[in-house]
Amino acid sequence: MSLHSRPYPMNDIISEEDSDFSSTSIISESPMTPPPIPPPNPNATQSNGVEDSSPDDSILMVGLSDPILSNIRRKKLDIINRLHSLGIQHDIDIPTIVVIGSQSAGKSSLIESISGINLPRSAGTCTRCPTECRLIRVPSSEEWECAVSLRFLTDQDGSLLDAARNVQFGDIIKNPRDVEERLRRAQLAILNPSVPFEFFLEGHGQFTKPSLNFSNNIVCLEIKGPDVTDLSFCDLPGLIASVADGGRDEDVEEVRELVASYIRKESCIILLTVTCEVDFETQGAYRLARKYDPKGKRTIGVLTKPDRIPEGKLDHARWLRLIRNESSPLVNGWYCVKQLSSVQLQQGYTFEESRRICERFFKETHPWKTLEASSQRRLGTKAVTIKLNEFLMDVIDQRIPEIIEEIEELLQKTKTEIGALPPAPSADPFFEIMHLINQFCDTLYSHCKGFYVPGDDDNGNFVLGNQFEGIREAQNKFREAIRDTAPVFQPYDRAEEDYISRSPTPIGALPIISTEKIMYLNEISAMASRAVTRELPGFYPFHVVQDLITRSTEQWKIPAMILISDMFKVVCDHQAQVISGYFAKYTSGGLCHIIRKSVNEYMQARKEKLEDQIKWLLQLESTAFTLNESLFLSYKVDSLEQHNNTLRNRSYPRIEEKNSALTIITTVEAYFQVSHKRFVDNVPLAVDHGLVRIEKRAIQEALCTGLKLSGPDAFERCAKFLAESTEISDLRKELKKRLKRLTAAQEELLLDM
Repeated sequence: MSLHSRPYPMNDIISEEDSDFSSTSIISESPMTPPPIPPPNPNATQSNGVEDSSPDDSILMVGLSDPILSNIRRKKLDIINRLHSLGIQHDIDIPTIVVIGSQSAGKSSLIESISGINLPRSAGTCTRCPTECRLIRVPSSEEWECAVSLRFLTDQDGSLLDAARNVQFGDIIKNPRDVEERLRRAQLAILNPSVPFEFFLEGHGQFTKPSLNFSNNIVCLEIKGPDVTDLSFCDLPGLIASVADGGRDEDVEEVRELVASYIRKESCIILLTVTCEVDFETQGAYRLARKYDPKGKRTIGVLTKPDRIPEGKLDHARWLRLIRNESSPLVNGWYCVKQLSSVQLQQGYTFEESRRICERFFKETHPWKTLEASSQRRLGTKAVTIKLNEFLMDVIDQRIPEIIEEIEELLQKTKTEIGALPPAPSADPFFEIMHLINQFCDTLYSHCKGFYVPGDDDNGNFVLGNQFEGIREAQNKFREAIRDTAPVFQPYDRAEEDYISRSPTPIGALPIISTEKIMYLNEISAMASRAVTRELPGFYPFHVVQDLITRSTEQWKIPAMILISDMFKVVCDHQAQVISGYFAKYTSGGLCHIIRKSVNEYMQARKEKLEDQIKWLLQLESTAFTLNESLFLSYKVDSLEQHNNTLRNRSYPRIEEKNSALTIITTVEAYFQVSHKRFVDNVPLAVDHGLVRIEKRAIQEALCTGLKLSGPDAFERCAKFLAESTEISDLRKELKKRLKRLTAAQEELLLDM
């Protein structure tokens, strides 16, 4: 969720710094009275945050200078820092520390104590954007320095940028006292994204009203010094309980979501600050931390402002229970720190003197000085920094092997996703189109020849079904339909049907077909008699046979047209699979659509031509003709014998071969056997040549014509066909950026392992 808000008065939300200016330290003669404050040391310097100290003063060194890490541990911290610099945290969960708390919980004071720098404290300068602080330890021969930069994740409208934009905000700072003012200007630049950041860097706009209330863009600090330890942490805006008049209720949820976006990551160490001057139960930061870390495994609790606890044993007791981890326990426990009051801050104490004052508070103030040793070790900034170091290293030790594996897995996944994208637009789009067309036509041609080209669905490639399986099914269906048009004759009179049907059927006899298309012997005789004109006795006109043959052949048209339609669908479905395999990635420029349309038009033209050819074959079959005399006579003899067997099985007298009606029946049946087998072969063969066996050159020409590749604007048309969609282009850029980040991260890890 983007933290962009309409402006409202900066004092609508009271910062912890504002709170400091409106109150004073609690100083009394009770046992709560802190030790007297020594005057500021006028001779103390603050050029590098450290002054000469006695042996006991080692605990008062600025920031994280006291915990000395081994070379191996420092090396691992350097790895994590470099991974953060590469931006790999957008892809992989990288260990980090974030500081969270309610507003006025003392976060800024704690960060000052850790980092050794001053944060802005004037009215209206509470944290309104994440502040990332990276501490880098350098040899003692090098001087302290601080670089401030701005990291923009969103544009001025709040839309996420394709990649983070990092800009240096001013020259390198050599004096820690100058950091506070630079940070103030940097936050103004973040909160006014429509104004060039140089405007604020040059000292202008100090009284400019911010255009945003909050932002998720980041102010980055990189502090180098011999007295700091390599460590990265991020200070987040304080959680808001409520807004004042003129504020936005949405700010409460927006800040909460910003904090949640950091702490929901499993490698995030949550540095939870809780102020002692407000009831524990009213501070929402603890509840939010428990939501994303319910077992308290990665949360370190820090109590602040212990000098502002009201007097009374009960008031101190509840906070002491937290220090002892007896109440709201955390796996890593609770700590307590004491920072300077606003009055003390105005007196100009150095960081070393400030640390001494705070350490003396716990040593000399009741009831803190009476705590058992185990609890005493949880008091002061030093205890917190040591724990942070130890905990961070534990997380890093655990995560580095996992990060290596996750980077490798994500690298492979990214490469696979890039490979699944359409090829990047070619520098020679005309050649690329012609190459695709040739490959496509070669594939279709090999398929129509019956060559096997395997698909690979496991890797996401298109799978080619075997079109010949569907073709055989259509051909078998056609053959059976033609067989069903065979004429059916019975070698006895219709009057005998009832008698025969009442007679017992001998074993092995064929059942009688009782359908309207059955013709009986007497009906054939009557047909022949009616047709006789001047024929000699025993002869009949040939058109009687022709008419009976036509009754079958005229039924062949519908099965033939159905065969064409079925095979057309099978072939076109298969071609659609091949088209998708080659051209589905090229939809934005219309290439796939035109290829599909051109192929369909080409196939439709072939189908229409084929239908005309089949109609011509049907017209030929309307005239009885065969030169296959031996096969015809053989079928005729078989027909006569079968009819006599039928009569014999039903105890009916044998018919003489010279019977005219029987001759007509056997002639028609024999010719059907010859002609229908001829037709059953010829039609599928014609369909195979007309639809399945494409002409490679012809379909190439059809595609080139459809794409208009012979025109003067062919190059421009091809470039348009291969143009990527905005979605694909953006995805390719994002994947390449991720690949670059992951590759760089992997190289960094390989160099250090």
